[in-house]
Amino acid sequence: MYRKSLTILLPLYFAYDFIKGKKSIIFRLNVLFSESLIVKQNDIKVINFLKSLDLKKLNFIKKTRIIVLYDRQNNSIYKYSSEESRREIKNNFIALKKIECLSKPKRMSIIESEYSILTEEGFLDLMPVKIEQVKNDIYNNLIFKNLSKHLNECYLKNLKKIKLVYNEDLNQYDFLVSKIHYKDFNIIKQKLLLAHPNKSSSYVYKTEIHGDVTYRNILLNNNDLSLIDFERSAFDFPEIDFLNFILDLNFHNKSHTSYKNYIDYLLTIYNNEEYIEIFKNLETSKNFKVINYDNLRFVYLKFLIRQLAIVANVSYYHRGVQIKAIFKSLNNKLDN
Repeated sequence: MYRKSLTILLPLYFAYDFIKGKKSIIFRLNVLFSESLIVKQNDIKVINFLKSLDLKKLNFIKKTRIIVLYDRQNNSIYKYSSEESRREIKNNFIALKKIECLSKPKRMSIIESEYSILTEEGFLDLMPVKIEQVKNDIYNNLIFKNLSKHLNECYLKNLKKIKLVYNEDLNQYDFLVSKIHYKDFNIIKQKLLLAHPNKSSSYVYKTEIHGDVTYRNILLNNNDLSLIDFERSAFDFPEIDFLNFILDLNFHNKSHTSYKNYIDYLLTIYNNEEYIEIFKNLETSKNFKVINYDNLRFVYLKFLIRQLAIVANVSYYHRGVQIKAIFKSLNNKLDN
């Protein structure tokens, strides 16, 4: 947990942490404020690792459920969590180790305990892509073409033909949804599945996907392109990465965005079968040749349910996500 506090109150915080079995690792300390990372007292490996660093050389990049630190001295990125998001950090680490065909941060080390997880990866001295660089004429955009080339090469190396059972496959991302919300989530999932006209099973192609390809997760240096944040990497339909990039980009081009509007937008795309035009444009522009052409409706259905599960997961730690209102809105739309 990240904490910024008044320096004068530090003795009180130290006493409180001690009673709660926690320890404050101070990164910044001046007359007015202090910045700390709060860890379990028994998390010895993490404490010793942090103590081995020059804390003055570390900057907090992210301070929410996943703490991200940049180490200027060692040119490294550290990701830390003691919460539910430990799973995402572990998934990112595994993906960095496994997926060799994408330009990405190099895997370096991991400290995992019953209390927390901390990973270290190499810092990429590249510039993040801005939406202005990709929002126009997306299918002919040079950055998007470069990205597509990288992704296609990776997909081919890991591509496998498997037998898909539709109903079972839609459960792949259930783990993201809490027990409190699972009943409402499952009702929506079953309503969507009932509207799906395909048979119960089929043979499809899946591969290792990035899982969160957006313009925000691309770094550039001239023609060099790298991807970061593999927390949602999975063995799934390659079409999902392209859907995620294009629809996320289109949505963020709008002036008013919210999670509710985002899910409504994805449902509209599904109901109007607008995803078919997206894949036609991808093929015409030679960015991506559809692999699961006979199952495109199911691929998009899977993507829609996956994104809903992700939004439900975000609602754990983001108070602005009114997940019950989103479920209610979806139910009303599906019943009409």
